[in-house]
Amino acid sequence: LLEVVDRCLRLRETERIQGASGLLEVLRAASDRSLSAVPAGVERQPLEGTAAEPQGSGSNTAPVAEESRKRRGRLALAGLAVGLGLALATWWGLGSPWTNSPDMAFVWIPAGEFLMGSPSYSNERQHEVRIRQGFWMGKYEVTQGEWESVMGSNPSFFDQCGSRCPVETVSWFDVQGYIRRLNERESRKGYRYRLPTEAEWEYAARAGTTGAQYGELDEIAWYIGNSGRTTHPVGQNVPNAWGLHDMLGNVWEWTGDWYGEYPSGKVTDSGGSSMGSRRVFRGGSWSNYAVGVRSAIRSHNLPGYRNGTRGFRLVRTE
Repeated sequence: LLEVVDRCLRLRETERIQGASGLLEVLRAASDRSLSAVPAGVERQPLEGTAAEPQGSGSNTAPVAEESRKRRGRLALAGLAVGLGLALATWWGLGSPWTNSPDMAFVWIPAGEFLMGSPSYSNERQHEVRIRQGFWMGKYEVTQGEWESVMGSNPSFFDQCGSRCPVETVSWFDVQGYIRRLNERESRKGYRYRLPTEAEWEYAARAGTTGAQYGELDEIAWYIGNSGRTTHPVGQNVPNAWGLHDMLGNVWEWTGDWYGEYPSGKVTDSGGSSMGSRRVFRGGSWSNYAVGVRSAIRSHNLPGYRNGTRGFRLVRTE
């Protein structure tokens, strides 16, 4: 019970129990340790019913009855731990968005492994990737309003779309300037931000799925078939399983990586190519056909390039 409480109350997200599956794993381990604590030579009793009949008329059933009582007590304690753990998880808002002072929402992405890429294109060679640490990722693409609140101006081509539309016409260099200013503002709270790696981006976009898209395209993305050739306010489409909106379509999203060939073997916490001349952006946009709006789609351009299809979302670090 103390272990469950402690793990639920950790201040660092990387140390705290992560969601219902993490809670169940801790409770299962604690329960196994509790049930294995019965002293050697004492027969374990079923949860219901009476103790087993003694082997002989002279057997002493007192130790067996006492251990049965203790075991029921341990199980009751484990049940209390489940209830308390779930209550604490709800109190902490596990699985719910975290919001910073500029009112930008972030969603916790758990650690895990996935198959990155697709079998369809040579620059999307499939390979296994392990993400060792969970991370906070922007629930939405960074909006025009969020950009203007930090930078003081709005560079977007679709500036009449509204403050909740994704900022676009920003280069990779422009985005780095935005991140620097945001980090300066948030540094006193201990928060810092960056662009996601390609691996983080695709892992978060897929959210456990393995297909070309994480849902029906018309329900999850703005693309050439439904966009009316313009951007749209963020969050109007169906999110993926981890609560992220518009990972596909609306605007392409810059990542932190240089463009290069994928590795052929399994990698851990891949940060992409160590050098290059072009930066990667992912996800497709309002101007792409369905083939260009996929979880594995990747494109690239010079870091100084801007147009009305390029935007971004952030990852929060501690």
